[in-house]
Amino acid sequence: MVSCRSIMYRLIAKGTNAPDKAASMLNQKTGQHVIVVPLMHTGTEDYYKKVKDYLTCLRNDGYIVYYEGIGTVDFKLLADSLRPKYDTIQRKFRKVTGMHLTGYDETNNQSLPFKTKGTQVAETPELKGITDNDIHADFFIAELVKRYETAKGEIVLTDYDFQTDLLAKYKLSRAERKKYSSFFMLQTLRNNYVGELLKTYQHPKVVIAYGAGHYWFLIAKLQDLGFEKIEKNEN
Repeated sequence: MVSCRSIMYRLIAKGTNAPDKAASMLNQKTGQHVIVVPLMHTGTEDYYKKVKDYLTCLRNDGYIVYYEGIGTVDFKLLADSLRPKYDTIQRKFRKVTGMHLTGYDETNNQSLPFKTKGTQVAETPELKGITDNDIHADFFIAELVKRYETAKGEIVLTDYDFQTDLLAKYKLSRAERKKYSSFFMLQTLRNNYVGELLKTYQHPKVVIAYGAGHYWFLIAKLQDLGFEKIEKNEN
């Protein structure tokens, strides 16, 4: 029988900055065991097949999957009365991060930092095999913007923000880049939320399936919560 660990070794794509293996963390006080799995936001269908197999393997071993993914709403499905407010939320998110949130296969979105290439596909919950029993360890965009403003103050939109199409290339001024922190919105708030969920649910075995860019920051967050890294991941 193929082990979860052997699947993981075949999973990480060569030529990326992702760590070459998942990190296994243990909290001696609570007994919680957490595996942090660094994933790519774009990849081949074969890559995501391996992701799905790995997460399935861990579920079968009793792990609860905490997965990434900022939640959005299909604008076309919103009532007319809600559209202006949601449009403003999207523009506030872009004001801080510099991008309008869509799939990385949205060819018309000029604000994305990168897109799918060649045979690549954009990650989706379906491709990763996310199930109803998994935990969405991330925010919907409205809550993310709300938490940012609670911590950092109001995100002030200008005529440029409203006049620039959401799919167009977006440029922040030097003063705005200094004022608004994309790192705080995209990293700090979301990594802290993962920590909140771990403390709230107290699941004994958890796998955190998050983008590779969060890897070291999640490990640091887990260490703050009393977790220690185990040298070998036997899963």
